[in-house]
Amino acid sequence: MQRVSEIMDATLSPTKAEVVEAVMGKSTMWGAFRFVDPDGEVGIESILLRDGGVVRQCAVTYRADHINPEHELCTMQHSVLGERFVTRAVADPVAVLEFVRVILEGDTNAQRSDGILPPLDIRGTGTAGVDTLTLVDAELATITSDTVSGTCVLNGEKKHFQLHIPLVPELVEQAPALALIGTDKDGSLYVLATVQVSSSAH
Repeated sequence: MQRVSEIMDATLSPTKAEVVEAVMGKSTMWGAFRFVDPDGEVGIESILLRDGGVVRQCAVTYRADHINPEHELCTMQHSVLGERFVTRAVADPVAVLEFVRVILEGDTNAQRSDGILPPLDIRGTGTAGVDTLTLVDAELATITSDTVSGTCVLNGEKKHFQLHIPLVPELVEQAPALALIGTDKDGSLYVLATVQVSSSAH
């Protein structure tokens, strides 16, 4: 089921381009894709950059409160929502669960309410089926700039997971078994995230 991300006509300070430049250096904005927080509190977005033949991504969340100061990128003023804290997606349990769900279910990115499409066709490669899984209670244990490991409860069972959201998506010939992939208009295939899930020892 393609969810809808509400896009507001708002002024941002700093702008998303300024945030990305501060984090990743001067880059050309290519587009973005979004996921939806089921509770409607957290914005989840992966901003895509393209310089020459190199694609990069900056996956972040926007929320009204601090979630992980160590991986917080900046404070943003939103003309409609007020103060928003911008954090790496790997450090926000809401985003982590949504990335994992989309991959495992074989779901897609959210549709933007303004109709703007991402530059890549986004989909998960899992085969569970959309809206067939229940994912809750993410506990993040080890976090780097692009990888997080921890536990979550999947369909009532506690599982270990490791989610990787690369800053430089890999260009591949064939999609991995459990990945978020993006395909451009020429058919080039990029790996935007991968996940490993295993049983949790009691």
